[in-house]
Amino acid sequence: MYDIFHCIANHDHVHKSTEELACIKSAAEDAYVGVIEGIRVIGSLAVAATGNEDYSDSAARGDLFLIGTALTQLTRIAAALEFNSENANYELTRRKSSKGAGGTHP
Repeated sequence: MYDIFHCIANHDHVHKSTEELACIKSAAEDAYVGVIEGIRVIGSLAVAATGNEDYSDSAARGDLFLIGTALTQLTRIAAALEFNSENANYELTRRKSSKGAGGTHP
């Protein structure tokens, strides 16, 4: 199934410069943490809203639907960001070890 993960995930790390890889790794890590923290906050807000007597059942159902929609997409976005970070890190590590062995890279 093709979804947002496939639009965001970057499979072409071998042809990136070392500087580009370091930027991708850093940006992807930061975004991944931001997305995960956003998911956590949405959960906390959902729990807090259920304790409010003025919060109607219909409003809660509507908000729950929107939260579910966001969480469904955010988990795939977070997975793609983590994928990019891990692959950039792998390529950086590979280059570092091959540099010590006399290898070359882009």
